[in-house]
Amino acid sequence: MKIVVLGAGNGGCTVAADLSLRGHDVTLVKTSDTMHSENFEYLLKNDGKITILEDGHYKQAKINQVTKDFSEITMADIVIVYIQTNYHEDLIRRIIPYIKDGQIIMFNPGYLSTAYMLKHGSNLDITIVEAQSSFIDCRIAEPGLVRVGFRNVRNPLGIYPSKHKKQAQQVLDKLGFPFTYLSSVVEAA
Repeated sequence: MKIVVLGAGNGGCTVAADLSLRGHDVTLVKTSDTMHSENFEYLLKNDGKITILEDGHYKQAKINQVTKDFSEITMADIVIVYIQTNYHEDLIRRIIPYIKDGQIIMFNPGYLSTAYMLKHGSNLDITIVEAQSSFIDCRIAEPGLVRVGFRNVRNPLGIYPSKHKKQAQQVLDKLGFPFTYLSSVVEAA
């Protein structure tokens, strides 16, 4: 699957690397010029290569593309927003022109960002997914190295609209994380 991860911080980098190791075509998009710039510059200079340290083992991953170009969103099956929740609405305003019908837009964590998505993209036929928390607890230890603390064994997700739930579950299950599907995005938020 073609996946775009928006947010090049701790969670975004680690999930992008993990999904790459699982065989997905992943693009990591840095959404700001503030935090984790050294790590982002490292990824640019090293062709998206990043190391995951987990349980004392090192795994080399290669994120297919590392960029600041939002136009990459148009090619994605799934867009995962991995930034601080207080910046979700601003980011949604910036990405709306690149979102197309049929995509899955996931907020991790969500905190009911579905409302912002509907406010700014009400004309879109998309599936919105709210995650309760990060799939992987992690930190950027140094540029090019992320350290995994633990993986969540239960990753609760809410899906909107509910008529897309079954189809979205089939797609999301291909990501390889142990998801638990909740009754609504409100429950997830």
